[in-house]
Amino acid sequence: MFKYRFSLLALIMASTAVSAQPWEEKFFNPKKLDGDIVLPMPCEGNMVFRVIKTNTKKPLEDIKVTLGGNSNDEDGYAQYATPNYISGSFANEKQERYFLMGKYEVTEAQFNAVMKGEQCPSVNMKTSLPAINMSWFDAVEFTHKYNEWLLKNAADKLPTEDGSKGFVRLPTNAEWEFASRGGVAVDEAAFRENTFPMPDGIARYAWSSKNANGRLQVIGLLEPNPLGLFDTLGNVSEMIFDGFRANKLSRYHGQEGGMIARGGSYIKGESEVNNTSRIEVPYYDNNGAMKKKDMGFRVAITAP
Repeated sequence: MFKYRFSLLALIMASTAVSAQPWEEKFFNPKKLDGDIVLPMPCEGNMVFRVIKTNTKKPLEDIKVTLGGNSNDEDGYAQYATPNYISGSFANEKQERYFLMGKYEVTEAQFNAVMKGEQCPSVNMKTSLPAINMSWFDAVEFTHKYNEWLLKNAADKLPTEDGSKGFVRLPTNAEWEFASRGGVAVDEAAFRENTFPMPDGIARYAWSSKNANGRLQVIGLLEPNPLGLFDTLGNVSEMIFDGFRANKLSRYHGQEGGMIARGGSYIKGESEVNNTSRIEVPYYDNNGAMKKKDMGFRVAITAP
């Protein structure tokens, strides 16, 4: 009898594990664009990436970019324009080097599909909200588990560089800002502005306290930036791979502190939703690892 019950339970669990249905495109790619790169995920899910070209053509070549912007407020030490360098991990057929950036913020469904293993999540409009209330460590663990799944189940889908597979991680501060500003898709003058070009006004491109009505919004409702990335500004502020360093005008200070959050969020005013602001957030608070209702992340794909 006990053996029969155990076998029946195992059969039910096995059938549940494989019962996941392919996700409808509206839940992971509501605004399909030319050039989208789609990678599979656990639970029959998907994640969409965009190519971020860097105007480099050799593996060790990089280009100088000025990030941040002139600021006279009390946070000027964080926001002043500072020289940085950017390069690409992969090369296309024209030897143009690039890295990949998540087209959207990681959603609740995507986060749970990776983190909960065989317990596949429901996929609907509610789970198409950006994943929130997780720590920086949770975000890094997500990238680790997703990489392991990709290498086991879809290694042929990953871009390669010199025989090495690309891997998923949080974007660096330079990668995030370069991509959010529009990268090589905008001219130098537009790149220096506090936001990427928004011909129809900021409310058509970014969720802030002015247009979000105090609510987190599902991915892809507004217009993309010039590289086809959605919600880099507003909705949720996005966690960055490298730690925060104060700005000394010509360089970053030697001390690295807490995590960086970029882009502003749905509870911030329009003036705080921009490509300039770098906010330092502690990795921990009195309750443990820091988690916030308006902080999430997107991911990048690079190579060794």
